Amino acid sequence: MERGSRHGRRRCGLQWGAAIAGTYSAALCLCARYSSAFVSPVPGLGATSGLAKSAVRRPQGSNAQDVRWALTAAGVCWAAGLVNRVSRSAAPKERPSAKDAFFAAAEVFDEEEVDVAVIGAGPGGTLLAYLLAEQHGRKVCLIDPAASKKWPNNYGVWQAEWDALAAKLGVDLNACLQAQWKVTDCYFGGSWELPVDNRLRLDRPYARVDRAKLKQLLRSSPNVKVIESEVECKAIANNVFDCPAIRHSGSGSVILLADGSAIRTKLIVDSTGFESSLTRRLPAPGQAPGPAAGYQIAYGCEVIVDGDFYYAPEAMTLFDYRTDHLSFDKEWEQRAEKEPTFIYVMPLGPVPGEPNAQRVFFEETSLVARPAISFEECKQRCFARLRHLGVSYREETISDEEFCYIPMGGNLPEPGQRIVAFGAAAAMVHPSTGYQLCRMMASSKDVADTIAEELAKDSRPDAVAAAAYEAIWSPQNQAQRDFAVFGGEFLMELDVAGLRGWFQGFFNLPEDLWAGFLAGWPSLPGNSNHESWFARLTFGLQLVTKIPPPVVLRLMAAIGRFSLTYGVSLIRSVTPLFGSPPSYAYTPPVPKEEIGDVAAKREAMEMMKGLALGLTEHVVQITLPDWAVPVQRMESRIRRLQVLSEEELRSLLQCLDDAGLGRVSYRSFRTAVAEFLAKSRDFHSALSPEEFNAILYRIKARVKENGLTVGQALREADGRSALPGAEFMQSLRGLRLGLSNKEVAQIFNSLSADSFRMAGTAAPNPVHDGQVSIALFDTLVENCSNESLKDWATVAFPRLHELIVSKACSD
Repeated sequence: MERGSRHGRRRCGLQWGAAIAGTYSAALCLCARYSSAFVSPVPGLGATSGLAKSAVRRPQGSNAQDVRWALTAAGVCWAAGLVNRVSRSAAPKERPSAKDAFFAAAEVFDEEEVDVAVIGAGPGGTLLAYLLAEQHGRKVCLIDPAASKKWPNNYGVWQAEWDALAAKLGVDLNACLQAQWKVTDCYFGGSWELPVDNRLRLDRPYARVDRAKLKQLLRSSPNVKVIESEVECKAIANNVFDCPAIRHSGSGSVILLADGSAIRTKLIVDSTGFESSLTRRLPAPGQAPGPAAGYQIAYGCEVIVDGDFYYAPEAMTLFDYRTDHLSFDKEWEQRAEKEPTFIYVMPLGPVPGEPNAQRVFFEETSLVARPAISFEECKQRCFARLRHLGVSYREETISDEEFCYIPMGGNLPEPGQRIVAFGAAAAMVHPSTGYQLCRMMASSKDVADTIAEELAKDSRPDAVAAAAYEAIWSPQNQAQRDFAVFGGEFLMELDVAGLRGWFQGFFNLPEDLWAGFLAGWPSLPGNSNHESWFARLTFGLQLVTKIPPPVVLRLMAAIGRFSLTYGVSLIRSVTPLFGSPPSYAYTPPVPKEEIGDVAAKREAMEMMKGLALGLTEHVVQITLPDWAVPVQRMESRIRRLQVLSEEELRSLLQCLDDAGLGRVSYRSFRTAVAEFLAKSRDFHSALSPEEFNAILYRIKARVKENGLTVGQALREADGRSALPGAEFMQSLRGLRLGLSNKEVAQIFNSLSADSFRMAGTAAPNPVHDGQVSIALFDTLVENCSNESLKDWATVAFPRLHELIVSKACSD
């Protein structure tokens, strides 16, 4: 969506925005009435937040009238700040760079927050976005710089799998088929005493997907916003990226797009393919690395042929592994026998108005190899085969050329990642066959249901991601994949004679067995024959009775080499030995108090509690009022504010008076406010003069390490003598001074307050009319005194140590 329309929505939403601001202000005043901690808003309301601060920070003896006055003043100030902010951002403006993604997120995408951001708009990402939006009512965005382009690859599917998917997804997928065939042909002749022209016919229907219709169907949800932009970053460690284009927080993630805009989301899904830079693929701790990926390479094209084209027009030809078409060049033929390819043929029907002409799709494919066979080699073999078979094709009609590059196998995504890989990015391509579309579509329903369920429970983002990974790669699915990974490795070792014998035996198994192996995913037809270790072992034993003995011997040797090289994964997949593959299930972080020597820490805590009264006398004098307010009085006061429903009011009072004593203590309320401030992304407690001074002192020390003042550093970064509040904070973050986003916001809010005062100085406030004077801020930093908090700690902590040691010795 264009940026201009986004600003239009902002102006239309101004009235309800101001109303919400007033509601927040009311809650703020309630906190201020019973707590000396003031809550100030995040960037964007800086110029008015100081006025709101002075309005609500009242003496403890304030009466109800004072509270109502504070409520009115704070509400007006906050609403005015929102109006000011919206009016400033109403006109689109160019962002000079992407150096502050997260301020952009706060300013531009407040109303563009989504539940799930899917990066990559291929079939996998598009289907997952569609299901989340249409079947679960989630707000989803689909990000891809090539989102409007057609999907490049052709997709062939078994009709039985397509029908199963339509039933599972509840979508009319049969309307998205371009061609269908009732039977499927294979040619494995030329070895093992099979005639060259021997044809194996499979009575199993096959179909070709209409990519345009499928894309149109899956893009039909109005709840999915498509964004044609790019996310430019690379994962360099688990949940760590080489640039700030993606940042995770406790409540979700922020994505900076290449155009400078940003998105807040609760979950990110990576559907950008196997070689994605956003997902790391490493074995779980304690697991041996698997083999590197192999590559399926194919050159295909659609062409008009005249007359007979050798292959049966009523059948789809899945495999033709013959090499006699290269017999005119012995060197080429020997290379093809060592590095085999097969042709894949889809008759698409007669050309309108030309009864003797047909459109046919031919594709020469290398099943799996490492390193990959070249596209040029595949193309030359394809047309040499057609000439040998006497296929008369019109060269000028060649169209829809495709160059398929499909990585197969490789490691699974590293556990613990907050970005959920999906499709090829999650290594979901069948490691033996290269099939992916139906496997991915079958899993999309389970993944969408899992994500929606976790979001509905308001689970932590880490827990949502882990649950999604578990839905994709459960231990059972991993074990089944391990079996197929070995299959892909073995097929890479075979020459053309070995592959002919292997597949001739494979397709002579009962259909449920071979079809289930090709599907290789739960809920697809026949997969139940491969879901347990015993079923896979039974399948393998039946297969070795069908393939030639020399191939069986090579298979046995390959099993030994694979197990010695890559560990127990294959043995674990066909026996009950060595347990199950590791789970992706979420493990909550261990609380700090349970790390290390728990008994010793508990003992220290008890000793410190016993010394609490003594410490307040000797270290620092802290007096907190311990008075309490009757629950009825607090209920009456809150009800007058008209900011909470009756149910919310009851819940609040029950939380504050959990012991049922009929009163709310100041300490309880202050603790609740402090907890809210700690968890909130939008509100921060105000800095005391000493705290403000301490942060400035850290800034001063950090810039001095580089021989600069903070003013020089800011001017070098921007060049202006004064900066608007938002850009001031942006520049301050850009200096990388070790300040958190919260501290940067607190600095600006403290400067913006009418009651601004720094401990130990009468320096003028550098903020005027919403602009921060760089010179005055520089003076403020340079004039800050030695850290008063450090001075206090220097006296207090040794005394604390002395008292603890004394107490321990006396006990």
